[in-house]
Amino acid sequence: MIPLLQNNTIPIIISSCFTIFGYIIYNNYDNDKDILQQVQEITSDFGFNIAWKIAEFKTIIDDYSNKVIPSIHSLTNNSFRYEIEIINNGKTSEQILNLQELSCFNLVNVPFEFILHKTFNDEQAKKNYTRINYTGKRDFLDSYENKISGINFLTMELSYSETKYDINLKHPFNFLVDGNMLNYSFFKWYMLNTYDIELENDYTITYMTDTFDTDTLKAPFYMKLNDNQIVAFSTSK
Repeated sequence: MIPLLQNNTIPIIISSCFTIFGYIIYNNYDNDKDILQQVQEITSDFGFNIAWKIAEFKTIIDDYSNKVIPSIHSLTNNSFRYEIEIINNGKTSEQILNLQELSCFNLVNVPFEFILHKTFNDEQAKKNYTRINYTGKRDFLDSYENKISGINFLTMELSYSETKYDINLKHPFNFLVDGNMLNYSFFKWYMLNTYDIELENDYTITYMTDTFDTDTLKAPFYMKLNDNQIVAFSTSK
């Protein structure tokens, strides 16, 4: 869903515009103030009703997305979901149905920064384990159950242009997989897809784990998730 609908921005804007419009009418015309007061109230109520209907429509769409679509995928055993995404410059350049098709896909002439392999678990979203491949050679067929990282982040924030953004590595896809590496390419993709923000390589990551380990990393850097620890190092020259 587009970012404006994700946080009810459109209904708020519409309601505010009608309220402001009614206020302008009331304060800029010298006609009967009682009539103008009624016009202002009608205008505000009309804008509120439109905004409310849009919010209801968004709720219906969200309910459909959260219930009906997962049910369809479950019935079809995820046959119509793309497990593989090829990412370049923060955007998905190719989608591939599954690992079998990836094995036949020629990556030689396809520019990419990394590849995502997603697994789907509609009953437990936090088990949507997703692996990151920067080389195109990593064996995605290895068992996930033996490679889940024991690290758990209580908080992770990305600071960019004097604004802080929450980073959720467990939902809707769980990136806490042993061996996954997070760098500028990953966060550029995350910010574009989650916040519609085009990230430059000038940001800061601050995090706290469930063992209360904290750290602040200034880009450029790599952060590698191992079985029970985080290995981070700067890549600046």
